[in-house]
Amino acid sequence: MPGQAEGTLLFMLSFRDYVASLKERTGTFQILVIGNEAADLDSTVSSLCYAYLSTTHHDIPAIPVVNCFRCDFPLRKEISYLLLKTGIMPDDLLFIDDVLFDEFPENFSLVLIDHNQPGLSLDPYSAKVTGIIDHHDDSGLFQTVSPRIIQQVGSTATLVAQEFVRERAFIDKDVACLLLAAILLDTLNLSQRSKKATAADNAMASVLTAICEIDGKRLFKILQMKRHDINGMTVVDLLRRDYKEYQIGKIRYGVAVVCLDSASLHERDVNILKTLKEYQRDRNLEFLVLMLVTTQPHFRREMIVVWDDDNAQDSLFTVLQEKGFGLSLLRGDLWKIDPNGSVRIYGQANEALSRKVLHPLLTAFLDT
Repeated sequence: MPGQAEGTLLFMLSFRDYVASLKERTGTFQILVIGNEAADLDSTVSSLCYAYLSTTHHDIPAIPVVNCFRCDFPLRKEISYLLLKTGIMPDDLLFIDDVLFDEFPENFSLVLIDHNQPGLSLDPYSAKVTGIIDHHDDSGLFQTVSPRIIQQVGSTATLVAQEFVRERAFIDKDVACLLLAAILLDTLNLSQRSKKATAADNAMASVLTAICEIDGKRLFKILQMKRHDINGMTVVDLLRRDYKEYQIGKIRYGVAVVCLDSASLHERDVNILKTLKEYQRDRNLEFLVLMLVTTQPHFRREMIVVWDDDNAQDSLFTVLQEKGFGLSLLRGDLWKIDPNGSVRIYGQANEALSRKVLHPLLTAFLDT
């Protein structure tokens, strides 16, 4: 197999050595491996591990990029914790604001991880896309690229792990730990109640657990705790830490996932309505959606929509109800609902429907 000749320098690299040498390799890479702009654990870990697979197993030098600004990375405490556990410091990594696309070699290519449609920052380089590994709905783009792996599993890390197994590539213990952590966090520890874990997720989790010899249950609990550790964060920080921006035609919108309920958001910022509207305005968004998730005292979801168009609010509500979100408008003195109706807060009865489901629905809604 390519890249496995005995004594080959790249093949001999451990994962930690590979990451430590990333910045030295920026002038020699052929492939840029980049996750989606939420830069969550699954996206970050999957990019790192697939780039390592390409470099060490296929002898095709690849550089992973964390798709968020370096200054925003500390907000993702679960990722920082996990990477530190495997000896990786933020200074070892490349972030989207470190990347100067115009200075890259003409023949560089992009592999999209955990998304199959370039976000706004990558859209100008769509012609460079040569590969996709993702678990979201298929946008139908880039039909001829290879690999083109788009499967409905709980975590992209599962698909990356499958590539290691399929290629009979060596799985470093650190790689196994990272991929397992992403699978567990994305599937809520492979829980049946979340309806996210598939047979493939369970199978790869078993393989990875045997390699890294880690107590998965304990690892999941720590990662969940870190993920929900938002002490000292402002509402704007909470928006920045898990945020994606999209554009359909001339309409730009953003979707943030926030690990708080609406009551707790209000407690954190008594001027919450003003803060949300300013965030919408500063990013030049037609509308902003917050998907709120809380696990205390039990798992539940809420949704906030910030949109100045009252008719559009009504139409969107109708569409989401038809798709089974189970929304109910929340009213009361707590939020002092905007009398103009530009900010609406909903309870969401269907706990299984996440941003992964919402985004294609919004795309179809705006295309009509």
